[in-house]
Amino acid sequence: MKKILVIEDDPLVSAALERVLTQQNYEVILAANGKESLSVLEQQTPDLIVTDILMPNMDGIELIMKLRHDDGSSIPIIAISGGGTVGPQGYLEDAEALGADMTLKKPFTNEVLIKEVKLLTESH
Repeated sequence: MKKILVIEDDPLVSAALERVLTQQNYEVILAANGKESLSVLEQQTPDLIVTDILMPNMDGIELIMKLRHDDGSSIPIIAISGGGTVGPQGYLEDAEALGADMTLKKPFTNEVLIKEVKLLTESH
């Protein structure tokens, strides 16, 4: 069973992502922010990371930079963002430039998420 680390500070979005992925037979690990996810990553190696961008205690951009540039991690990453007041496009472009494999603008459909998750977990 493929393992997915979901990093999302909004409990409702986190629960929705967990439900959708679990229904597709993925094992889901939850973290509320980038800092918390680093503790998880010390103990486990997921097959995929889905991370929000705007979060407290280490945002998704910082996390992607740390994983890709400091740690040299090759775990596939999907960055997601609604963008807050600035708009998501700039954040998602930054995430991709820093090493995210895929970006999704919130809101996205369950079908789009599952398609991208399958693509990245089956190709790695």
